[in-house]
Amino acid sequence: MAKKVKQTGKNTLILLMICVVVFMAYIVYKTFGNQIVELFHLLEHGDQEELKAYLEAQSTAGGFVVLWLICVMQVVSIVFPSMVIQVAGALIYGWWRSFIVCWIGFVSGNVIAFTIGRLFKKNIATLIHKEGEKENWIIQKINQGHQIFVVAIACMVPGVPNGIIPYLSAQTTITAKEFSIAVAASSWIQVLLNCMAGHFLANGQYLFMVFAFVIEVAITLLVAKNRDKLLKAN
Repeated sequence: MAKKVKQTGKNTLILLMICVVVFMAYIVYKTFGNQIVELFHLLEHGDQEELKAYLEAQSTAGGFVVLWLICVMQVVSIVFPSMVIQVAGALIYGWWRSFIVCWIGFVSGNVIAFTIGRLFKKNIATLIHKEGEKENWIIQKINQGHQIFVVAIACMVPGVPNGIIPYLSAQTTITAKEFSIAVAASSWIQVLLNCMAGHFLANGQYLFMVFAFVIEVAITLLVAKNRDKLLKAN
């Protein structure tokens, strides 16, 4: 009986995640589909003034709300890459406004996912134990101490999807407040660089766009290479 209940809970969680993914895909298609196509046509034509006018015309309160919602759903769903959304947001709304909305949305999404992780803690634990060494490493390190710092480092380690971090963290003793601080303190770098890349793309400054991505990759690789040293020193 207990095994059947556990399996039912697991199936419910999987179904919930599938619904989130489908809903997010629909929102992205309805909101950004035609706009992204138009933007790339403008970029292809090379008319910077026309492009800037188009971007300014998209800066509406409703658009910011939808962008925030997409960022939230991206984290909760796990599977969608944040870079694509952040770059697209910068293309449409400009880098600094997109950064603010995307950063708040990313943090909000992590807090929501963390809360979901705590509510379905036992069910998620069953899934996590099958995932492998990287996830186990994160859980073990968080429980060993310096929890805020460990979560912040985990968010910057390549190979670990950012969307999985809140669900893993929910399995540890870290509090919601500590988790929120860790995500907010570490995620802004990645979000800012992605939004800056979108800004450079919108202005045809492709070299600077590549440079922004190079800096982001360099930071994440540096953190990944020295993660154990960083954790040991703190």
